[in-house]
Amino acid sequence: MGRRVLLAVVLTVLACAGSPMSRVQSLIVERQGGIERGTLMVASAKLTDAELAELLADPRVTALSDLSLHHNALTSAGIRTAIASPKLTRLANLNLSNNPIGDEGVRALAGSEVLDPILTLSLAGVGATEAGAQALAESDHSAGIAQLDLGFQPIGRAAPLLATPRKALLLQKAGIDSQTAVALLQTGQVATLKLKENAIPTLDGLTSVSPALTALDLGSCGLTDLSALATAPAPGLRSLHLDYNPLGDEGLEVLARATWLPTLEFLSAMGAQGGPAGRAALRSAWGERPGLTLER
Repeated sequence: MGRRVLLAVVLTVLACAGSPMSRVQSLIVERQGGIERGTLMVASAKLTDAELAELLADPRVTALSDLSLHHNALTSAGIRTAIASPKLTRLANLNLSNNPIGDEGVRALAGSEVLDPILTLSLAGVGATEAGAQALAESDHSAGIAQLDLGFQPIGRAAPLLATPRKALLLQKAGIDSQTAVALLQTGQVATLKLKENAIPTLDGLTSVSPALTALDLGSCGLTDLSALATAPAPGLRSLHLDYNPLGDEGLEVLARATWLPTLEFLSAMGAQGGPAGRAALRSAWGERPGLTLER
């Protein structure tokens, strides 16, 4: 019998018996297979703090390794309840993006041993500021986080504090200015850095790119001047997104002369507002190898 059919039978029996399931009980039944594997996802369900507490208290929910609760209604109170649960002590992946937990919720996480085993943490759009980001950066429990997402909130100049050795730091639309971007590029120890949709018109002052950096996304940052980036040594850089920046012919020609262009494996500069001359210069410099994208 398929799982959906079985669920329908269970719900029907309970309804006939006069004991309808609560919403949380229904969520658990629907996800029982995943729960048994240590995985639980309740997304875009308007889950409340009280419902999260009920969910974690249910004996059918055992130790979890992967928990995704993005786009719900959880607050800092719900986070404090959750991190007290012994069922979250083995988490490898945690996604709380787009819940209004604010700096208070981030601080609660930062002070919790729940973070110790976590490899992937998503806190995008949770209403945090530089204060929350700093608390996370200074936490004794956050060093092992390989991929960290704090985009869509004003992290601003606290961002470089988070650029410790990681596979990825995702800071889309996070209040990063040119000065902060330069600091991230020069001193950051992350392999993949996403700075898409931040206001970074130039990278003046950049003298080198961290050898740890292999993939960089500067899409839709309003970049008009690439001269500093093009002349800076970037020994590890292999992938670069520059989509939808108003580079024009001059910017594309500067890019064509970049010192690191020969070792780049992927370059995308769609929507760069350049004409035939700029595109031709970049194509010529790139050569016949694959990996260059200039149009959709």
